[in-house]
Amino acid sequence: MVGSIGRPNQRPLIGRGKEIARLQDLMQITEQAQQSRLRQKKMPSPPTLSSDTQPQRPHCVLLSGKRGTGLTRLAEEAAREANLHNWGVVWCRAYQQEGNIPYLPWIDALRNAKEKLWQAQTVAQRPLVYRPLRHLLPELQDLLPQTGPAGPTLPGGEQLFLWEAIRILLNSMCERTPLLIVFDDLHWADDSSSHLLLYLVREMSSQQVIFLCTCRETILPTWHTDLQRERLAEVLQVSRMSDQEIHALLAGQPTPLAESIIDQASGLPFYAEELARATGGEPFPETIPLEHDLPATVKAAFTEMLSPLSFTCRQMLDLASLWGAAFTAKNVERLARQSVAQDLLRKDGLTTAIEEALGQGVLEEVIQEGQIFYLFLPSLLASYLYHQISTSRRERWHRAMEEEEWSEDAGLPRCAFCPGGLSPLALPEAADVAMPDDLALTYRCQQCHQVYEIQYRRINIVALTAEGNPKALHIETVTLGQLFHVGVWQGKLPGTAI
Repeated sequence: MVGSIGRPNQRPLIGRGKEIARLQDLMQITEQAQQSRLRQKKMPSPPTLSSDTQPQRPHCVLLSGKRGTGLTRLAEEAAREANLHNWGVVWCRAYQQEGNIPYLPWIDALRNAKEKLWQAQTVAQRPLVYRPLRHLLPELQDLLPQTGPAGPTLPGGEQLFLWEAIRILLNSMCERTPLLIVFDDLHWADDSSSHLLLYLVREMSSQQVIFLCTCRETILPTWHTDLQRERLAEVLQVSRMSDQEIHALLAGQPTPLAESIIDQASGLPFYAEELARATGGEPFPETIPLEHDLPATVKAAFTEMLSPLSFTCRQMLDLASLWGAAFTAKNVERLARQSVAQDLLRKDGLTTAIEEALGQGVLEEVIQEGQIFYLFLPSLLASYLYHQISTSRRERWHRAMEEEEWSEDAGLPRCAFCPGGLSPLALPEAADVAMPDDLALTYRCQQCHQVYEIQYRRINIVALTAEGNPKALHIETVTLGQLFHVGVWQGKLPGTAI
């Protein structure tokens, strides 16, 4: 690859040791296989069938993970590792906006590799073989004939000749050095580029080459299972980072800022790095960033994430955002009934919307103590969606939440997740009750044991939400084993005289 590999000004790679080790193993196996083939060629007599036959090795690796997992960053590190071991690197990358231009990733890759891994003289020595490259690389027209041999061709022959020309050119590179071909963001590739990749993987299995592709787990190509059955490919599932790894990624940041970002990024390093870069070292207000505080890169990622979703699914996510980073189907159903969301109220409407969000990687499902919770990925997405809703609509929906959730007869709110009642963990002393504006009490549901922190405020609900403080009405995920619900209750405290 010409010039430096990857993007500049990057932090050292955190974690991903298992994936890097596997790629190193494959590179070593590839080098050993090439050395074995060279030894066999030097043998005085032709090798027997058993000695010539070598075990099939996977030479195509698909790095698969959720949006924002850092697949490109991992591929860059693998390319640097290959470069250190004197491998040639060919980098292809597909872009969503250019998905309708055939072969564009391969055009860019061949141009970037020119002079470093192949020269124009290579093409000039076999003009008839490389003639189809005139259509991809117009700068080679002076070296290649305009017309080929006359005669009939098979249907699709022009495409096959083009693929063969590219294969032979890559083979010529492999004869001089092992080759790592990286195809970044394969999910955005046009069909022609994807089919060419599949052809090369199958036809170059005997060469010293490894294909490394990055692809989101929700958009894996359909042909990857065929290659796995043929033992030509394997999928490395790249998981989200742990809180400790994200904390190491944010080394040097103030502790309040790092903790705030860890809560919002949900183990996805892309969001963690972008939030840290945009804050300038200051923690987010009350740990929940408002929509206008988000960097443009994060907003663009959210826009791209939400664009394929149906109207009903978007409506479900908007309602769910009022509950914060975690919610249940029952929470959304109650709000849908209050807001008259007809598409969600029809048979299986809500279930279909949730399944669509799960399939697109916008939500994840967590089952705990018999309860099914849905979490936004990342948690920051809940705040973003919340602030996309108009203030008047938010106030109306919050009022609907209060009417559903609070029981005036019992004097305490009902549990948001089951019919169980709440028991106070600590009641205030008389002196504490006299505190003027707000008072936080802790309760636990007797049935599902969810922990609630109830914020009592003797002010109007509408006035509270108009101040732009959504945290007071959100469920926040602290850990998978503990949920905190912060609500607002108007009236006297239980067991008091006020």
